[in-house]
Amino acid sequence: MMIRKFNGIFMLSLLAAVAWSPAWAEPVAMVTDLTGDAQRGGESLSILSDLGVGDVVAVSEQSVVHVVYYAESREFVFRGPAEFEVGPAEPKTLSGAEPNSQSMMPEGEGSISTVGLAQAAMVMRAAPNEARLELNFPVETMLLEAPASFSWAELAAGIGYAFELTDGEGRSLLESIVNGTSLQLPAHIDLKPGEYYTWSLETRLPDGRKFSSWASFSVADEALKTRVNDIRPGDDASVSRLVVFALWLEQNELLSEAQVYWARAGEVRPSLKSRVN
Repeated sequence: MMIRKFNGIFMLSLLAAVAWSPAWAEPVAMVTDLTGDAQRGGESLSILSDLGVGDVVAVSEQSVVHVVYYAESREFVFRGPAEFEVGPAEPKTLSGAEPNSQSMMPEGEGSISTVGLAQAAMVMRAAPNEARLELNFPVETMLLEAPASFSWAELAAGIGYAFELTDGEGRSLLESIVNGTSLQLPAHIDLKPGEYYTWSLETRLPDGRKFSSWASFSVADEALKTRVNDIRPGDDASVSRLVVFALWLEQNELLSEAQVYWARAGEVRPSLKSRVN
């Protein structure tokens, strides 16, 4: 009886220890830029690595790591040699120089998250389905302006595609047969800010097989467009700033716009080119 009681207490203690260990900690920050080497538990970090409370990071000599906390979008820049422990709201320096710190977003736009990052990855990495047409743009995103055109991948040479654009109520706004892989949006089609739309394609191959696909998008309202323009990074923005802004765009469903900033960051840090569709 005593042995069983001891085992029960031991297991509860073990589970509690695991639950509170740094390895199981909820991420509170992210590496947004890194030159050289920085390690956590003997493993090298990379840009976009999550950091949890209790993680201890060692920054090698002549290396620089940028860490941004999700809650306040505050950046801490450590220059090696240095070591720090990730705290709930800010890092604690264990050795080396104290970090430089700055806010990466204006007041009121403080927090960022990786929810948009995961959603964007799902859209970007989805394998083409052999039984469907591959749509290129716009696909599952919010746009700052109404799309000037729609595009898709060629399924076979010399075939036509039945295109249809519908609004959020399912009303058809445009139907057209297209011989090619793009369609210009006619000037008389007025897509309203804040509304959701769906476009679809359908075609049939000479052997009789039928293919179809669809995607949705929306147009940002004026308030969101103003917010974007107010915090848009300048031409001299750091990689860390570009990463934070791209994440902010993604969590606001502006996935296509975010691609522009992932591409800019990828020009400086090639590892980020994988974020570009």
